[in-house]
Amino acid sequence: MNMKRSQHGFTLLETLVAVSLLMLSIVGPLTIAQKSVKTSTYTKNRTTAYYLAQDAQEFLRNIRDTNSLAGGTWSTLGGVYGPCVNGKCDVDTQYSPSQVISNSATRAQAIQSCGTTNCPTLTFVDDPTDLHNGYFGHKVAVSTTIVESQYRREITITPLNTSSPDSRELLIRVDVIWHEGILGGEKKISLYDEVYDWQ
Repeated sequence: MNMKRSQHGFTLLETLVAVSLLMLSIVGPLTIAQKSVKTSTYTKNRTTAYYLAQDAQEFLRNIRDTNSLAGGTWSTLGGVYGPCVNGKCDVDTQYSPSQVISNSATRAQAIQSCGTTNCPTLTFVDDPTDLHNGYFGHKVAVSTTIVESQYRREITITPLNTSSPDSRELLIRVDVIWHEGILGGEKKISLYDEVYDWQ
């Protein structure tokens, strides 16, 4: 007795097509999710860089205002800004502008010339018991609560209208540079501000 049995099942081709469709349906959403994470990380880093640049600009403007209110002259301000004039420097905004103007030792710590090299990487304070918790600055990273960040800030101050003998105008440029992962490369944001002698 020879009975034919019908065999029902998938052929190899049908299986490959099904697996391919399944892979496409999984890979698409995963790619979108991966790009979303990358975009949100870039946006967070860019926003932080913008605030770091704005922080430096406001600190330097505050030094100008504090100098004027204390009766200091425009040339005194030039001496305070000295490390940044026609060169690269960075500022540690954790100091008070009045200390920077009145104390040369504090000024040397708060306004640091970078010379011809890159400015140092900013550190970040991650210690709830520290008065400066959540601040970026130039504290020495000696513990797990003060860590090196991915950002560095470079400031250049250029006198404008130098042909005029009574020129009292400065251009402040702040660049914040960071690395965006292995394949993202180096990114930079630049802010410009003009400072005048308003008194």
